[in-house]
Amino acid sequence: MTLLATLVALSGPAQAGGVGVVGLAATHTEKVYFYDSESNQYSDMQLRPTTGFGLEALLGDRDDRLIGLMKVYYFTDFQATESSVDTGNIEGDLTIPLDPDFKYRSVGVFTAGLQWGLWGDPTGLQINLLTSLGTAAITPDSTEFLLIEVGPGIHYVLNKKYVVHAEAVYHLRYRKNVSHGGGVNVGVRYYFD
Repeated sequence: MTLLATLVALSGPAQAGGVGVVGLAATHTEKVYFYDSESNQYSDMQLRPTTGFGLEALLGDRDDRLIGLMKVYYFTDFQATESSVDTGNIEGDLTIPLDPDFKYRSVGVFTAGLQWGLWGDPTGLQINLLTSLGTAAITPDSTEFLLIEVGPGIHYVLNKKYVVHAEAVYHLRYRKNVSHGGGVNVGVRYYFD
């Protein structure tokens, strides 16, 4: 432990890495509970939109095939709707106890992961694989969840400092049950080195 502390204290400032901004357009599944006139409970899975934006911190040289990523996102999850409930063989009127003023939920998300260079030139056009693990740690209604992002991506180096990128990601959320989704991340990165 002392050796690690000494190495950290003696090391110079990091000269590799960068920062970026990213936007997200996605979907997620949400389990919705609804009731008939006799208060019997039923459930349904609904596919709901998610949008968001965030900041990225990058660790690694721009010409590395493996880059560390940390992201801080602001997600907006749109609420379930009564109109998409599949009633199946249930007779009678069904209701979902929804708050009419609650159209969407704002969520603060933190993820950390890696961008793996699969094919191409890291200083030009490259095909990547994004893997990250995180959590929605800031929620207004105490519905925090685990988030896993995995998916292919592409990045293109505009010049020595700026990179544009896009990923098609699969989102897995876990809070009491598993929720699936997918989306697209698009952003710009600025490298220090």
